[in-house]
Amino acid sequence: MKVYLSGSITSSKDYVKEFNAAAGKCKTLGHTAFNPLDVFAEDYHGHMKQDIAGLITCDAIMFVNDITTSKGVLVEKIVADACGIQELKL
Repeated sequence: MKVYLSGSITSSKDYVKEFNAAAGKCKTLGHTAFNPLDVFAEDYHGHMKQDIAGLITCDAIMFVNDITTSKGVLVEKIVADACGIQELKL
């Protein structure tokens, strides 16, 4: 299963550690992680466009940290819900 990793970046000082740990968990369970930290873009809007394009290719979404403080995570959750992409909880 391809799993999109979603989480707050700007409000979490440990976001790299959190995303990498989640990617490791996915790999251990035999899943492939789409890690938005591996996506390069010039600015926030470009990053969101690439992230959404990646999200819609995934079978599941996993939230790696507090999702209540991030506008980007909210958008990703809405897109996942609208596209029928299930939430994976580990």
